[in-house]
Amino acid sequence: MSSLTDEFVHRTNIKNNNNSDNSKDYDKQDIDTTGFDNCLIIRENKDEPAHLTVSLVIGPDMKIGLKRLCDENIFSCLNRLKKNVLKVYQKKMKILLKQSKKKKGGETTSDNVSDECGNSTCFVPKDVKLKLLLKDGTKIQNDSTNINKQGRLTEGECKMTTKEAFNKAYCVTLTIVRDDDTKNNILFCRDVIINPNEVLSVTPHKYPMVGFPLYPTILLNETTTRLDNCKFKWEKMMKHTTVQNNGVECENITLSTNMKYIPNDDDLYHRLLFTCTTSTRYYTISGKPVDVVQSKQCIFDEVRNKPVHISPTRYQNVRWNKSCNYRIMTYNILCEKFEVQKDNICAAEYLDIGYRQQIIAKEIVDSEADIVCLQECSYLVFKYLSLYLSHTEIYCNGKFIKKRNGSDGCVCFYNIKKFKVQDYQCICMSNYYEGAEDEYLKQFMNESDFNKLQQLPQVVQYILLKPINKDSKQNNNTNHKMMTANKTESKLLLLSNTHLTYLPNLENLRNIQCDIILKHASK
Repeated sequence: MSSLTDEFVHRTNIKNNNNSDNSKDYDKQDIDTTGFDNCLIIRENKDEPAHLTVSLVIGPDMKIGLKRLCDENIFSCLNRLKKNVLKVYQKKMKILLKQSKKKKGGETTSDNVSDECGNSTCFVPKDVKLKLLLKDGTKIQNDSTNINKQGRLTEGECKMTTKEAFNKAYCVTLTIVRDDDTKNNILFCRDVIINPNEVLSVTPHKYPMVGFPLYPTILLNETTTRLDNCKFKWEKMMKHTTVQNNGVECENITLSTNMKYIPNDDDLYHRLLFTCTTSTRYYTISGKPVDVVQSKQCIFDEVRNKPVHISPTRYQNVRWNKSCNYRIMTYNILCEKFEVQKDNICAAEYLDIGYRQQIIAKEIVDSEADIVCLQECSYLVFKYLSLYLSHTEIYCNGKFIKKRNGSDGCVCFYNIKKFKVQDYQCICMSNYYEGAEDEYLKQFMNESDFNKLQQLPQVVQYILLKPINKDSKQNNNTNHKMMTANKTESKLLLLSNTHLTYLPNLENLRNIQCDIILKHASK
């Protein structure tokens, strides 16, 4: 116990260097660096609270993942983990035997593969022994030969559940028994970490341009991690390696530590490296803190010049009274699945959503619209626009609803300095009427048209907005101003957003859909 504890306590902290050589690999578009390879990770799932996920890495391409019940006995979980470790070794051996057979062109044995590789993973273990070390000094292990020794619990004595045992554990050891000689055994020691902060993936978008904010798509383990727990880093990747006077190669140039970055003229024709990092702190049995740092990176393509057809003065000559009017914008932004080139109407890149979503976001901001309604917007585009617009501190995070059985839907944004939401509802129009026997519908459609109506995927958003009167936020001493403010604030604005069916020869059904929208709004 003491020697194992010493090994555990003196293990070096697992930290990844964000300026590693991986950042110089220009051809690699998705770089993954993680500190969890030396840990046994236990994850809880808020969607499945009765289950735990157990993850373990014991070598290159040797990863194990288990999904276990929280209330099962810990011995059942350890025995299942043992079986999966043996399966991983067997699978690895089959792959190596197949590769070796192709090279030699004849029969190959496991001994030959092991001798050639010289790698400890090139064999099938005789046995696997697991030992779970608890913080109170208790040991739980699946090796029945040592169950009577002091400090160890037998399977009959231990009534601990899997969740309870892992919550009390600080370390697990795996002894890979290669043969009868104990000197050939391989020992893995893995720290137990419960629900670590995790970055699952970061993804760049296409066509980075000067003056257009970049927002990588960051996927987190939402059960445990928030963006507040993450650190960010933007770097300019140097196209050519240069040598300074002291003989040291120039590294990437750090540009920003914010989540977003706006390229400038100096970044033109350079690739940009984005890094998202999070860390999890836990404590060893001796109380020593250890930080497990995990990061993921992605590379944006070379920064381009801003489009020549974008005019920043486009809306400056539009005359409107901002004090008493609201500006509303609505666009059908063309879903990605409809990006089909017809008659060479434009360059292919202009149809790509990676380019178009940036133009759309800038168009919204430049227009100073107070309410924005979009149709044919996919969820990924919505997430980008939500990040872009919310960072202006003018717009809300947005409301999104997807069409039934579709890949796109409707989106609404509003000016948070002018409105606050009183109510939000959405409906699927095909579910609004229960049957064709409705007397009202018989005036407009037959049963065949009604069946078509039930199959249409269109949805409707309803947002009830209450205007925010600036005068009401100030200390007004006159009754007149107070009465004016109360009268203004009592008014409500009902906003609806939809995309009627586009299919030809269905004008009758489009009229019915409009009727559905108005009937629900009246409620």
